[in-house]
Amino acid sequence: MKRMTLAALGFAALMGATAAGTGLGLAGSPPDGGHKPRAERVMTPERMADRCKRQYAGAAAKLTYLETRLAPTEAQKPAWQDYKAAVEAAEATNRDACVAAVPAKADQPPGPPDIVTRETLKVKRLEAELNRSKATLPALQKLYAVLTPEQRAMLDEPAPRGHHGRPQRASMDMPPPAGPDAGAPDAPDDMPPPVK
Repeated sequence: MKRMTLAALGFAALMGATAAGTGLGLAGSPPDGGHKPRAERVMTPERMADRCKRQYAGAAAKLTYLETRLAPTEAQKPAWQDYKAAVEAAEATNRDACVAAVPAKADQPPGPPDIVTRETLKVKRLEAELNRSKATLPALQKLYAVLTPEQRAMLDEPAPRGHHGRPQRASMDMPPPAGPDAGAPDAPDDMPPPVK
């Protein structure tokens, strides 16, 4: 009986300590299952401007990565430099336009933007992406023409996936989905091709 009582007391103490530890851990955590409070998630003008600058820095890092990965030869370097200059100029234009579009703190209404504002910003973002692609496409075509098949294969790889599996660039330049339902090469012969 004494053993049983000691075991029960020990178990109760262990459960109490565990519950207290869990309570202490949860007391300092943000609400909503670990998300920041809504007021901290709203894009302030400062966060918007910082995001513009971080995107520009990320584009510069991607260029450096691509140059290292492609390792252009001496004969390819002029085409690479032209492409790099075109991308840098387009990204600088996007960064400047992005920072200029950040509203002044006094102009920003409290809370998240309404649907009309969100759609307007979406259109501006897509137009900026289109202008960037138009500005860099001629230099990309010249670079692509002088690359080896192995280097072209590197450029032809699908874009890496970002947060939650979303593409990091426009989805229209992503390859079509693979699998039996998508008409992939490994699809069974008895399956009809997908409807386009």
